[in-house]
Amino acid sequence: SVWASPISKLVVGIIAGSDFDGDASDAKLFRRKVANLLKTKFPETIAKVDDDGDWTLTMKNGDFITIEGDENYTAIRAIRKIQLQCAIEEAKKAALKDAGVAKGAKWTGELFGKKLGDSETIPDDSEKCEYGLPMASFNPQQKIFGDGDYGVWITPISKKIASICAVINAGEDESDARLKRRNIALVLKAKFPEGIAKEDEDGDWSITMKNGDVLGIELHDTTVLVQVARPLLIQLGKSEFDKKSVSDAKADLNAL
Repeated sequence: SVWASPISKLVVGIIAGSDFDGDASDAKLFRRKVANLLKTKFPETIAKVDDDGDWTLTMKNGDFITIEGDENYTAIRAIRKIQLQCAIEEAKKAALKDAGVAKGAKWTGELFGKKLGDSETIPDDSEKCEYGLPMASFNPQQKIFGDGDYGVWITPISKKIASICAVINAGEDESDARLKRRNIALVLKAKFPEGIAKEDEDGDWSITMKNGDVLGIELHDTTVLVQVARPLLIQLGKSEFDKKSVSDAKADLNAL
């Protein structure tokens, strides 16, 4: 298969992959054999192998070939780095266009039609998050990232929205889910450029706004969790939960 830039439609990567029926030692040896063949075919290459037995072969013009193993699968990828960077920029533009999101908005604490710090009614049958804050579901008018479950965390006494979250369906395929997570992160990063964005080793993202609000984009199996929280309100909610728990317990004790 090939990777193509979404707008200019240029080939930026050529991919070959196959299942490998063997143990980890056999797989590592197989990757070494492939690397040796490619080094022979392209003697100009500079070859490096990491601790896991994966190889990177870099050409004089900057093109590189990777030979990587993932469980029982071996993948060979030839990439032109400059075109890949251009393709990534095109993907950002395409993701923004598909989501219908305006670039460069000021962060106000609003996401999916709800706003951090606003008052919210606590449902009688509400469940609680891990910090003890009641949760309430809602149905946004515009689901720019697709179908999913949307909700808020509410401080139990002052009844303020401390967090807004959505669990977005990302399909059945893991690679599609990873792509969905990245597209969501790119859209939110472009929409709120004031935020400081970081991507961890697992591909999950965090975007920290100037006022301290933190927006996370995480992959859980084949769903993407998008959640923004205001740390001061989370702390307030935890404190209110403790006070309310003590108050409720005193009432129970007095009733004995």
